[in-house]
Amino acid sequence: PNSLCIGSPVHVLTGGAPSGGNYSGVGVSAGTFSPLIAGIGNHLITYFFTNSSGCANEDTASILVGVDPVISLGNDTIICADGNVILDAGFGLNAYVWSTGATTRSIAVLTAGTYWVRAGTTTCYSTSANKVTTMLTAPATPTITASGSTNIGHGGSVTLTSTSASTYL
Repeated sequence: PNSLCIGSPVHVLTGGAPSGGNYSGVGVSAGTFSPLIAGIGNHLITYFFTNSSGCANEDTASILVGVDPVISLGNDTIICADGNVILDAGFGLNAYVWSTGATTRSIAVLTAGTYWVRAGTTTCYSTSANKVTTMLTAPATPTITASGSTNIGHGGSVTLTSTSASTYL
């Protein structure tokens, strides 16, 4: 590979020809390359071969180790009926794939559900933790009715009743 992420697993080095040679470089051990041991940056890997006549040769290639992006969509969210929340994967990334199929940096969430994004740079990608949104149901619109005439004089009264209300002012 030309690039790996710092959190990538150990990579088996292949392609050295003729076979039977040895690889060396920072992060190289027993024919494998560890991005975590090598660290972030560009690393020169050398393949060294000596044939049965004692003639030796070598070739080099480089592997770029990049940073795994950290993506946080924040805490789970409650959305009021007819509301929405904007989920944003954050700055510094250039590729996005949301659980909805969207490929933008942010999405507007209009319904309850579980959302995640896989995003990254040209070198490294990460997937966010799931973000759960819960939609609150709008309360029913109360209806107010008067028990009699609403044309009342001084000292008069009228009784008002309401449906679907839980509190009264």
